[in-house]
Amino acid sequence: TEVHMKSLAAGPLVELPQCAVCLERMDETTTGMLTVLCNHTFHCECMTKCSTCPVCRFHALPPEQSSQVCMVCGNTEGLWLCLICGYVGCGRYEGGHARGHFERTNHTYSMDVEERCVWDYVGDNYVHRLIQNKADGKIVAVQD
Repeated sequence: TEVHMKSLAAGPLVELPQCAVCLERMDETTTGMLTVLCNHTFHCECMTKCSTCPVCRFHALPPEQSSQVCMVCGNTEGLWLCLICGYVGCGRYEGGHARGHFERTNHTYSMDVEERCVWDYVGDNYVHRLIQNKADGKIVAVQD
């Protein structure tokens, strides 16, 4: 029909990706999305139910906090996981080794091992949604 042809002429249709855990569509209005080290993206809430990536079985989240230690001082409290390389360091209220890792490497995003919140060192705040920049492959925060 003529109406159908006009809607197709408006532009190509793009299928939105789905979260592999809950199978819900992920679009630009969705908040709380996380791209893990293996570059698969899920809702943060869904990833708290998984210890490995549901797509490739990569260990997407760190083991329980009690088995994690700061890679510099051995501290087991207030740990942060670098989302770029997997480095584990203690937070600013302990030895500050996670921040030191950022200063040495410019790895911007780190996740609180206990709370599973993502911190942006450049923006100096928590982020709600991360994606991989297609131009250079870097992980960046989505601005609302």
